[in-house]
Amino acid sequence: MGFVIDYEQLSGTQNETIVKELSIAGENVLETFQFESIAIRPHGDTEKRSNLGRYGHIPYNKLS
Repeated sequence: MGFVIDYEQLSGTQNETIVKELSIAGENVLETFQFESIAIRPHGDTEKRSNLGRYGHIPYNKLS
C-alpha cells in the first residue's frame, strides 16, 4: 500500500521551514492537519503584529 504526504510551508526569518498544513493520502485514508498560527513580524517591522493563517487547530509543537 502506498501513500502520499503533502504539506504547505513558509520560510522563517532564519530560513527555517514552518509547516502550516500537512496532508496524508493513501488507500482508504485521507487526513489533513492544520497547525495553529505563529506570530510573525512583517518584513522590516520591529513590532510583532500578525498571526499567519489563523485557521489552524493543532498546536505547532505537536508537528513532530
